[in-house]
Amino acid sequence: ALGDEKYKQLSKDLANVQISNMQAMGGSMETDAGKQLMRMASGDETYPPDVLKNIARRTYADLTNLDMQATAASKFAKKYGDSNLNTFKQQWAQNADSKVFEAMSLFENIKDPSKRKDEIDRLLGNNPEQRQQFFQKYNNIKKLTATGEL
Repeated sequence: ALGDEKYKQLSKDLANVQISNMQAMGGSMETDAGKQLMRMASGDETYPPDVLKNIARRTYADLTNLDMQATAASKFAKKYGDSNLNTFKQQWAQNADSKVFEAMSLFENIKDPSKRKDEIDRLLGNNPEQRQQFFQKYNNIKKLTATGEL
């Protein structure tokens, strides 16, 4: 499968989406990760299927983050004005854990409840305190997205 042209194209397309996400989030293409993505997007370099699957999940989570953040920022700006967006950015950053968005995407994309639970447990771990923190961040993100404020 690694030599298949469709697989190579999928790897390139996924790298291009990651590049767009990285730039939208203010990341630099000058980092090692950025340079690696550029090589992936323009060359023949590919990842094994399991690695590619994990990258796709994280990339989908990043897209979810960007979409929800845009919705929430718009609602915040309507209430408090664009000049106060730094307050919103701080609230979002305090709650925008990538694992929260990845768990959201797992919940949306895995239809089998037992597989979904296994994947979310693997992602979030078994520590009750950490799970509670993730749940609190999830609730805060949902509230920010719905209302623009905590």
